[in-house]
Amino acid sequence: MKKLYILFLTAIFLLGFFLRFYQLGQIPGSLDWDEASWGYNAYSILHTGRDEYGIKMPMSFRAFGDYKQPVYVYLDAASIAIFGLNSFAVRFPSAFFGSLTTVFIFLFLFELFYKEKKRNLIAIFGSLIFTISPWSIQFSRVAFEATNGLFFVLSGMWLFFRGVRTDKKSQIILGTLLFIISAYTYHSEKIFTPIIFICLLFYFRKYFGINKELLRGLIKSKIIFIVTLLLIFGIGNIFWVLNAKTVARGESVLFTSNQTPLLANVVKETAEDSAKGDKFDVLLHNRRLVYISAYLDNYLSVFYPNWLFITGDLERHHAPGMGLLYLVSIPAILVGIFLIFDKYKKHIFIICSWLLIAPIAEALAGVPNAERALIILPVFIIFESLGLVWFIEWVRNSKHLLFYTLRFTLVILLFLLYFFNFTYYINQYFSHTNTDYLEFWQGGYEQAINFAVNNSKNKNIYFDKSIEQAYIFYLFYEKYDPEKYLASGGSNRTLMVCYNIDNAWFGNCKTIKSGDIFVSRYMPDFPAKKIFTFNFLNNDPGVYVFRKE
Repeated sequence: MKKLYILFLTAIFLLGFFLRFYQLGQIPGSLDWDEASWGYNAYSILHTGRDEYGIKMPMSFRAFGDYKQPVYVYLDAASIAIFGLNSFAVRFPSAFFGSLTTVFIFLFLFELFYKEKKRNLIAIFGSLIFTISPWSIQFSRVAFEATNGLFFVLSGMWLFFRGVRTDKKSQIILGTLLFIISAYTYHSEKIFTPIIFICLLFYFRKYFGINKELLRGLIKSKIIFIVTLLLIFGIGNIFWVLNAKTVARGESVLFTSNQTPLLANVVKETAEDSAKGDKFDVLLHNRRLVYISAYLDNYLSVFYPNWLFITGDLERHHAPGMGLLYLVSIPAILVGIFLIFDKYKKHIFIICSWLLIAPIAEALAGVPNAERALIILPVFIIFESLGLVWFIEWVRNSKHLLFYTLRFTLVILLFLLYFFNFTYYINQYFSHTNTDYLEFWQGGYEQAINFAVNNSKNKNIYFDKSIEQAYIFYLFYEKYDPEKYLASGGSNRTLMVCYNIDNAWFGNCKTIKSGDIFVSRYMPDFPAKKIFTFNFLNNDPGVYVFRKE
């Protein structure tokens, strides 16, 4: 029986590997600016040991002022060393760890439900569901560091659970170290992992000897081991707490960063209440309650069925016409939720802790965001796998042929719906991402830059502001020598109104002359001849290259 499960798991891994690596460099058909940033910073690290600003081996990458976590850049440096500076190499770490996660979610579920008779089946279903999940595939095929963060969390959870079960402290410590790495991989994990780590200590309080008799526990329990783990975790994560730069990204996307629209109504109502002398209403209409209300709304929005199953959020975060989860998953998820509170009560704490902690960081940034909320996906996988196992048992436990036939037919219909939902998603992703959504992936930038460079001769090239973060695309696609770039000032020049990299000019430049090249998404306000056009596959206008007359 074990060989059969190993065979199933191998087949699932190969399927997951294929879904994540097939045409990885071509779909999506262009890098977005974050991917170009990951790639060029990794390229610079590889050749100079410094980022685009000249900082030596940084622990946070300034990039566009969002101070990216370091792990993905260093993984990318290794990938680029092997495959060169190209789209495939930039996306490779995400696809690789996304593929590995299909195995580690099996291992984690196996440990989580170790004492259950159906643990193998639950784990196999969990691995299969994760493998074909639109949410997982979407973020495993692009340089989204959230995929890597999820891998380190899941592998850390698996080692922690296994270490406790087998009483191997080395595995628990290694699991703790993987939690730390996750916090250096993606911003959401900086909040999620410390809280879930504390929950794990409480969940395994009997193993660690944590009880009401604290003094007695200090002598007889494993409290020293707990303190060691906390020290490891605390020291490992203290850098991002003390270094303000590492939380700059959070400050920039915080839902309170733009207070004018958020507080407009309450300011008006408070003024009216003060004029009327109504102290009670003044108490109710205050900004703190507005912040709390807005945060709760953001927090709960992660659970909105419409967002999860139908619309998703940003175009880059889901396939055209798809949500983040399959519609057909709803029955199994609902059954799984019921089973957690009925049949698997001993797992309520850790699963519900994960479910409730996961949106905390995401909600701070406002509207639901599938990348920041990716850490919640394993909980939905757990619910769904439990539900599917129950459906199979529901058929097997039929005592009459008629009931068995009806139940068997319903379950077969359910799995057929899974198949059709999956094939629909595959079609939408692989056939429609580049036709419907290429605009949102900065489609045409590579072609326009290459054409402009090849046709500039001794003239200058000017990039309009409509080509967002044009400098990083220019550096990436031209494979610009990082040593030369840093020697001429690196990206510190990007703060200037108008700056150049050799004959390529960026920013709000007013010095364009006759014969110079101008790259834009729109017609310029000066006489110019269009010499190159990149249209999106749906024939919408994309990027133009002009020569000033």
